[in-house]
Amino acid sequence: MEELQVASAAEGLRSIPVLLEHCRDDEVITVGNGQHLQGWLQSLGFGVQWHEYADGGHWVNEPQGVDDLVGFLRAIMARLPGDGEKE
Repeated sequence: MEELQVASAAEGLRSIPVLLEHCRDDEVITVGNGQHLQGWLQSLGFGVQWHEYADGGHWVNEPQGVDDLVGFLRAIMARLPGDGEKE
């Protein structure tokens, strides 16, 4: 019974969308680490959306990284029951 619960929980976790964004000029965490994480999560069955940017350092690329984040969140909200818009 416990194995079934663990399998069900794992499947539930894999249904959570993942956004990874990384800047190639990040001097704190190399872009290779981000690429490795992307591959690892995908190998576990996660749906990963990956965006790599030329610049932005150890922060969010602006404006494209912010636009990609907003688009990712809007896509998730659109899949929620109802219209996905909360006032």
